[in-house]
Amino acid sequence: MKFETSIINQIYNPNGGSKIMLELLSNPALVKRNPTFWAKYFKIDNQPTPTNASGEAAFVAHLREISVGSLMDMRAPLAESLPMDKAGERTYTGTIPNWIAKGWHETATERYTREQTWQEMGEQDAIIRFAQDVLQIQLDSANQTLSHMAARLMSTGQIVYNGGQGIKGGVLKADIPTDNFMKAKGTAWNDPSAKIITQMQQLEEEYRTRTGFDGALVWDIPTQVFNAYFLTNAEVKEAYRYLLSVKGGNVPEITFLTREMGLEALSQMAGISTIQLVEEKQKDGASIVSGWENNKVVLRPAGLAGVIKYATTLDEKVFPKYGSKQITRNFTKTLGGLATFMNSVHDNGNFKEWHTDLLMCAVPVLNQFTHHAIISVNEAE
Repeated sequence: MKFETSIINQIYNPNGGSKIMLELLSNPALVKRNPTFWAKYFKIDNQPTPTNASGEAAFVAHLREISVGSLMDMRAPLAESLPMDKAGERTYTGTIPNWIAKGWHETATERYTREQTWQEMGEQDAIIRFAQDVLQIQLDSANQTLSHMAARLMSTGQIVYNGGQGIKGGVLKADIPTDNFMKAKGTAWNDPSAKIITQMQQLEEEYRTRTGFDGALVWDIPTQVFNAYFLTNAEVKEAYRYLLSVKGGNVPEITFLTREMGLEALSQMAGISTIQLVEEKQKDGASIVSGWENNKVVLRPAGLAGVIKYATTLDEKVFPKYGSKQITRNFTKTLGGLATFMNSVHDNGNFKEWHTDLLMCAVPVLNQFTHHAIISVNEAE
């Protein structure tokens, strides 16, 4: 077999390259589907958002607000009703940003070295190296970007993006009611004497009264908050001690709690919905960052927090019509249609250059934003 007809070379073929890429991407032995934070809390929207001629995709997030009925009016016989307030449908809008991972650029001399390695080590070695060194890294970059935005949105109600290189700044702001930004009740949670259980019961009761939501709720609590505040809290320790007493036997003094102990104690408390521990980290250059805002917990309807809005990149629309004949390209969808691999061959002076890029036009959006409450636990009312 010649290198020109090898799989690793045909990946860049404008005709059959996309099919080969799909086969590589669908092979879990080559490209792993690593667990991702965003996929736990958001689903991909049912269809892509249309784009305009400039490549911008404007979305509208819809939610019909649930309100609580008040007392009836007393009337005289045959009297008509007074008109009710029509809250209508709550929406917020935004533009889906474009993203690109660090690209794989291979010069002619690097390509020559790859060919020599291919002849020595064989086709399978070349495929594994390409999958691990290029495809996996770029897919991880896309997943981390989505997860970082999802965590920012859930814990702050907006996305301000300062990661990567290039454009930075505000991406979107959800229309969360001001009353849904709450604080600890009386004592901040970093105080071991704070009545965290009592506060959670009060916060949840106030939430239901204010929003009128009577369905299942969930608390999203960062692991570091749970470990630092809950497991050292006097009220939580006493709750676990009471749980042991109900089971019978001697009840020792509780000097420390494990995570499992804390969760078990809280799960038995009336008026406190299910607790989900939040764990997420991303890599930004040489740094490890977290999208979730420090000392914030979230109370919201159980289930998914929202959807990933996405659109087709302008590259995929423009190049087939107006791309240079000196450049060959193919496009391959991945991540359920959220991202697109673009393989291309360019001229670079007297030689060719091979590029593999991962493009994405996507953003997380809350779709229950009027019922999404964010509590700052280190600030007290």
